[in-house]
Amino acid sequence: MHHVRHTGHNLKVEMYHSKSMYTTYGSGKETSEATSFKAELFESSAVSFIVSELVTNAAFKNRKSVAFGSSFVDTSNIAPSTPSIALDSSLVSKVEEILLGAYGIMSLEYLAQPGRSVALTHIIQVQNDDANAWYKAFIHAHSGEIFSVTDFVSEATFTVVPITKDAVTEGEETLVDSEDLTSSASGWIASNQTAGNNVIAYKSSQSATTSQSSADTFDYPYDTTLGPTGGSNIDAARTNAFYIINKGGAEDDRVLMSVQDSGGTNNANFATPPDDQSGTCKMYIWTLTTPNRDGSLQNDIIVHEFTHGITNRLTGGGTGRCVQTTEAGGMGKGWSDAMAEWTEHKDSSIPDYALAT
Repeated sequence: MHHVRHTGHNLKVEMYHSKSMYTTYGSGKETSEATSFKAELFESSAVSFIVSELVTNAAFKNRKSVAFGSSFVDTSNIAPSTPSIALDSSLVSKVEEILLGAYGIMSLEYLAQPGRSVALTHIIQVQNDDANAWYKAFIHAHSGEIFSVTDFVSEATFTVVPITKDAVTEGEETLVDSEDLTSSASGWIASNQTAGNNVIAYKSSQSATTSQSSADTFDYPYDTTLGPTGGSNIDAARTNAFYIINKGGAEDDRVLMSVQDSGGTNNANFATPPDDQSGTCKMYIWTLTTPNRDGSLQNDIIVHEFTHGITNRLTGGGTGRCVQTTEAGGMGKGWSDAMAEWTEHKDSSIPDYALAT
């Protein structure tokens, strides 16, 4: 599957996604190894190198394999595993200039190409906080050409109609012991800051978190007569953003939640790098009213953006880039909207209804 992307400084790349296959086995296929099964992240490898962006999935029931899917490719036509072009400072500078950012994490991986070929690539992550840009660039290790780019950032623009407990104007509540003791046996707060296992909520720098107002208490009512930066409203924003996002998950890649971010207005975005790297959510001030409003106190915006992180991370596994095409991106927007609606649903009944009768 191909699609063209325009990004950075006049860069045009043709994206390629290998064709996937999916097989079901009816009532199940006997598999001796399936005495127990735990979901894992599968990665394709060849010649001791990772083949980037290829994923597989398997389903088991009653110790039988019932389904298997994969986007793996034939590696018989694979490029040499030793780069003929080094990733030196001049090549890095070229990539930074084209993608208008500064480089970060680098690696060497294979990438599937049309015609059943597999290319060796230098991978560079390029980030520009001011432009809300974060890319994963694939540079051909035998030609030096940038021939594929993954954009980690999902953005959204909203015309917001408040729903039940959607916004601060509909009232705040004081919640006690919000954590699930199964997943957070020691509670959410160890440092007495808005910094937990799953998110750190801050403004401007990661050290600018909100401290407890008293022992294990974060009580900062939002004053709607003031702007987002007035009184204790910054603390209210960080506390609310922390509460919404800090639920469940493994360690070492907590979300970086930047409230009242200075990089824009009237918007929000979420950048989702691969598993084991922190995603970044940027919440902006909305300037369409006086006083201005804070997106971090609008829960549907927070949930919408966080769902981008979930779906970009989980669709295709922690390293896939399956939500990059226009159609897939549209589905991602729909998933985010649906999750935002669902979290505010209070009625336990779900009635049937008819459409287009």
